[in-house]
Amino acid sequence: MLWFVLHGDLRKAFRRCSGHATAKAGEFTVDVFYPTVRDVSNNTFSFLRPAFPAQAWASPFPPSYVEAWIRNRPKLLSKLRSIDKVVSSYPGFRVLGDHVLLHFERVKI
Repeated sequence: MLWFVLHGDLRKAFRRCSGHATAKAGEFTVDVFYPTVRDVSNNTFSFLRPAFPAQAWASPFPPSYVEAWIRNRPKLLSKLRSIDKVVSSYPGFRVLGDHVLLHFERVKI
């Protein structure tokens, strides 16, 4: 979100907030849906429960569209990763990432 805000693209920055967007892939238009982590862990993968409950989730850093730019700035990347490790543990910050990584772990039932 911050990347797009800093680049003046508010539409892209907040596209996940509505839960739905339209993307263009070449000549095709694709509907994109942004479910919440709760939606995914409780509904989308409900067939996995109770054997595979969601254990944790995180927002990986950096997002793919920043990778080419940040690759040439290793010191900045290191500092941002350190900050990310701290703030990503807070629920309000985890949802700001571009992607979410869910961790499901098998348990004995």
